[in-house]
Amino acid sequence: MISQFRIVLILAIKNRGWKLPRWLQGYDLKDALVFKGKPPAVVPDAFFRLDVGDGYFNFFLEADRSTMNHHRFLAKMRAYWKNFLDKTYSDWLGSNQFRVLTIADTEGRKENLCATSKEADTNKTGSRLFLFACEKDYSLQNPEAVLEAIWASPKDTSKHSFLE
Repeated sequence: MISQFRIVLILAIKNRGWKLPRWLQGYDLKDALVFKGKPPAVVPDAFFRLDVGDGYFNFFLEADRSTMNHHRFLAKMRAYWKNFLDKTYSDWLGSNQFRVLTIADTEGRKENLCATSKEADTNKTGSRLFLFACEKDYSLQNPEAVLEAIWASPKDTSKHSFLE
C-alpha cells in the first residue's frame, strides 16, 4: 500500500518539475524521529517531503488496512495533534507545517477514520491537518488523481487536494 502510493506519487509529479527529495519509512524513519534520546510518540508508516516550485510540503503517511481499532487510531491522531501544537518536528522538518495523510483500504473505512479523527484536535471540530483517501481513488493508470481533490477532511464535507 505504501509502495503503491509512492510510485503513484512519483508518476504524478514526474512531468510537473516537482521533486520528492525525502522519503523515509520503516526503521530509517523511526530512528530519524528520535529526539533528545526519546523515542517518538507516534511512528508513521512513511514520511515524505514534496518540493513544489519555490516551496515544499511535509507529509506523514499512514496506510490503514483496517487492523487498528478506532480507539488506537484516535490516540495516534491525537499524538500527531500534540506534536503539531508542541512544534515537536519543527527543527527536523525546517518548519512546523505538515499534514497527515491516511490511506484506507475501503471507502467505508476512510469515512470512519475521518469521522474518528474529528475528535483529535483540541476543539474536537476536525482539522485539515488530517486528510483521508481510499487507495481506490488513485492508480498507476491515473496517477495524477492522487494530487487532485480526492482527500476528505474531518473539518468539512468538501474534497481537497493535499497541497491546498
